[in-house]
Amino acid sequence: MRSKQDLLEAIIGRTVDGVLDDFRSAVDGLSDPVERLRRAVRVYALRHATHRREALVANRDTASLPEPARTRTRQRERDHERAVRAIICDGVGTGDFHVGSPELASFAILEMCLSIARWFRDDGARTAGQVADEYADFALRIAGFVPDRPSPAGRAQQGPDDPNRGVHNG
Repeated sequence: MRSKQDLLEAIIGRTVDGVLDDFRSAVDGLSDPVERLRRAVRVYALRHATHRREALVANRDTASLPEPARTRTRQRERDHERAVRAIICDGVGTGDFHVGSPELASFAILEMCLSIARWFRDDGARTAGQVADEYADFALRIAGFVPDRPSPAGRAQQGPDDPNRGVHNG
């Protein structure tokens, strides 16, 4: 490395690459928006629990990057947020999510995950995986997912006079 700026750029670049790689690996090949959001948030939360130092540096110091690295990094972060928002929009479209602003929901979900790097400890009451699972559940609630509500496909299969219409059988 030539300088501290080069080192900072490398750390932040690897961190953002990891986030985007995790995201793609988690959601590729899935069509169900509920499972896509669950998996996308789980890997993002898990990364913030298992790569705390890098996450803290990236979240604190991206603004200190020289141009064009700063703009490139911010664009990649926006791409990630838009990808999470697109999942939420898909879920709104299928009737799985009920939220007025997918944009606000995606910001809330991603910001909540960022905080994990500040408080999580390996010797704490929960493992990184347990925290990631719980945060994935939180994200589904933020997006307005109702677990006991039958899927739109299940509701369509029930006739209008079906006494079980709207009842979830697990």
